[in-house]
Amino acid sequence: EEPFVMYNDRYPDSSDEQLVGLCLDLIKELQVLLNFQYTVHLSKDGFYGARDPKTDTWNGMMKELQYFEADVSISALFITEERLHTFDMTKPYMDLGLDVLIAKEGVDGSAFNFFRPFDTALWMAILVCNIACGFLVCSCSYLSPYGYRGRYIQRRDKRNQKFRANRKELSFGNSLWHSFVSILTQGSNINAISTSGRIVAAFWFGLCSILLAAYTADLTAYLTVERMYSGIQTLLDLANQQDVLYGTLEGTAIQTFFAENGADPFPRMNKFMKLRETFVDNASVGLQMVQNSFGIAKGKFSLIYDSTVLEYMSRNEPCVTRTLGDIFRKMGYGLALRKNSPFTQAFNEAIMHLREAGTIEELAKKWINGPCPDPDAESESSTAEQLTLTRMNGVFVLFFSGAAAATGVLILEF
Repeated sequence: EEPFVMYNDRYPDSSDEQLVGLCLDLIKELQVLLNFQYTVHLSKDGFYGARDPKTDTWNGMMKELQYFEADVSISALFITEERLHTFDMTKPYMDLGLDVLIAKEGVDGSAFNFFRPFDTALWMAILVCNIACGFLVCSCSYLSPYGYRGRYIQRRDKRNQKFRANRKELSFGNSLWHSFVSILTQGSNINAISTSGRIVAAFWFGLCSILLAAYTADLTAYLTVERMYSGIQTLLDLANQQDVLYGTLEGTAIQTFFAENGADPFPRMNKFMKLRETFVDNASVGLQMVQNSFGIAKGKFSLIYDSTVLEYMSRNEPCVTRTLGDIFRKMGYGLALRKNSPFTQAFNEAIMHLREAGTIEELAKKWINGPCPDPDAESESSTAEQLTLTRMNGVFVLFFSGAAAATGVLILEF
């Protein structure tokens, strides 16, 4: 199982020279310390080894140990009480636990994605303010003696065609266009000339500048965000919902753990997996099901499995999965030997030496890290947050304060 034991792409066979992975490197390190010769073969039935409670027999690698078909079993093998009762197991060469692999939330590909930075209420507020600004600028031009219409009325020569045309420069339609192009930072060839009209325009320009800056920043975040979180953040979140399916590998210690653990939420989750028949044959099948969940709204699947293996899966392409990081049932990987094996103590000492020297940690980094970014290292700011009217109400208060001030000036002008 990747990344512990994998076929070498250069060789089609499955001898020890054609296999690569963390466990193969670990064997070589142990060989240097203990000076032994070895040959490697894969489990005949492809299982790690679980006990059938009905027949009290083992399958997988553990069965091969029982029947003297192997001396040592090295893999991503959990150290469990059940295995310790029948076999010798070394000190853990790696500490881990169980985690959940889920699909990332895909970025919405809607053609109207550009509306997403602002919520509906905020867009409606902008529309209302745009109309209000057009109305106020038009009113100031119409009522103020210093506006286009006021200047025309005060002129003695009212037949002058130029001034007759100017009196309608800031009609409601033109004023509305003036306020609209201000949002897009485009200049208008018609501007307010009265003091009250200019006050309205000045406050509107300020509001537009703030809105445009906020929109640009939030839209950039939406277009560049690569990781967006769903509502499932913990194991309890997963257990308390019914929409996302979840499962684990059939015939493994993990399945036994869910079946025998009486603490909530494990009995509920075990019942859910049995009813939905979500147990999978191997980790590759589970990974494919999780990857297929990317970008879909219904039928999502999550895989419960070893945290180390799931981290490896999430760190390799196509980078569409992530782990919850809510690790439970902390355990360790160990080597399995027959009961009272003469090699157990030697392997224990060698494993402790490799752990203290940091050798196993280096092997883990070599084989687990991949091209996908570490979810824990990604900044929380990488997820865009929609701007709401509540968060932006200050700019509208400012605008309407300016409108009130302009109304006061208009009264004084009139």
